[in-house]
Amino acid sequence: RGNKEAEGWEKETPLSPPALLAPLTLAAAAEADPKVRERESQPPPRVWRVVPVTQRPAGPAWVVGSLVHTALRHWRFPHRDGFEDFLRPFALEAGLTDPEEIRRTIAETGRLLARFRAHPLWTELDRAERHHEVPYAVEVDGVPRSGIVDLLYWADGEWRLVEFKTDELRAKVDLEAHIQEKGYDKQVREYVTAMAHLLGERPRALLVFLNVGGQVGVVTFDTAP
Repeated sequence: RGNKEAEGWEKETPLSPPALLAPLTLAAAAEADPKVRERESQPPPRVWRVVPVTQRPAGPAWVVGSLVHTALRHWRFPHRDGFEDFLRPFALEAGLTDPEEIRRTIAETGRLLARFRAHPLWTELDRAERHHEVPYAVEVDGVPRSGIVDLLYWADGEWRLVEFKTDELRAKVDLEAHIQEKGYDKQVREYVTAMAHLLGERPRALLVFLNVGGQVGVVTFDTAP
């Protein structure tokens, strides 16, 4: 595997199960993960708007998080020309209408992404074969499960799973306690189990926090069954 630039390069897939790479229709009876439930509960695009609050530096945190995930899905970062123009339609779709609030929200999104781009993990991902927002619908112990994995990539002869979080946290926060409080550990382990069913192997799992006291925090999970 050469260290080719990710931009404009179609990467060869060593393992390409159709169930993994093809879009899946999630069964209605399947128990969806929190990410799917959150998306299904959001109002339809362009039929509502976020009313700006006086002197709010940026849009709501959930809009920033949505834009961050959109940029990650398309692997777009602020060092490239046209970053703001690329995200503006998604900001409008999220319900922002005030031009200044849109600008500040995209700027905050850019700060989080620029911070991540300076982290060694970004370099590893940029060189790797990546699959973004991988949907799944599997049966685990007789229970239908469905969800969406932020990122699955192949590196050093193994699959690795990445889940991104934009929670704003203090520098000295206990990440392990926060993960348990939010149920992120359960979420990631469910993703690992689902991907193991599709891949035939358990991927390594990383939970990446993009806003921990102005730094990036990466937590690696023990994915042993």
